[in-house]
Amino acid sequence: SSSAYFRSAETWVYLTNITLVASYELPGVFDDAARPVVNGSLWTIGPEFLCYLVVMALGLAMARVGGNRPKARAAAFAGLGTALALAWILLPTQLGSWEPAVQAAVFFMVGAALASLPDELRLSPLLAAVGVGAWIVAGSFAPPVAAVMAWGVVPSAVLAVGRLSTPGVRAAGRWGDVSYGTYLWGFVIQQVVAVSLPEIPLVSYLLLTIPAVLLIAYCSWHFVEKPVLTRVRQRLGQRGNGLTTERSAHVSSSVPAARATAAL
Repeated sequence: SSSAYFRSAETWVYLTNITLVASYELPGVFDDAARPVVNGSLWTIGPEFLCYLVVMALGLAMARVGGNRPKARAAAFAGLGTALALAWILLPTQLGSWEPAVQAAVFFMVGAALASLPDELRLSPLLAAVGVGAWIVAGSFAPPVAAVMAWGVVPSAVLAVGRLSTPGVRAAGRWGDVSYGTYLWGFVIQQVVAVSLPEIPLVSYLLLTIPAVLLIAYCSWHFVEKPVLTRVRQRLGQRGNGLTTERSAHVSSSVPAARATAAL
């Protein structure tokens, strides 16, 4: 019943997702699923947020010591990624429940390092494809080696594909940005279909869930994400204009005083 739902501790613990501490279960929701979780993707938000804090801290530090230096920034991200990778390989027991977060952070840092490289040092799509091929072969014969290779291969392939200018894909972007909505709603919709149609073949499952996820993602973009982003930009713009006006007034009032002082 609804009263039992709201009396359950699980219902209120789920709200801890707001604080970036992942919680997956709600009473009576997806109990018949192979994995009775509402949204298994939420665990990545906390590690991702921490990685963004690292990006901000590194950017502020570099701005103080020398401005925009792509190679130095790439080296810093690569160093952080290497340290995290060594911790994941050598200290799995000590990491405990943080192990998946550290593994994900390595992908982030390697991707940030590759994205920071100047154009002349960027990996070509051909080399990225060769890397993917070698990774697949390694996965067949030496899975532990392939797990480590993935840290370099996957970010390289993602960046290589993302930088391609594909007319059909490029034109699709004008309808909206579905990336975050796909991430946020994809797992939930897949769970709904899996529970509602437990015997559905894989191909039919994909043909049903992919359009449904994209449709919800577009709705999320146009009715939630885009309006919120627009409002935030407007507020920041107003605040910035206010600061500019205040500074201009201060400068204007200072000019006559400076001229009078010079005349004296």
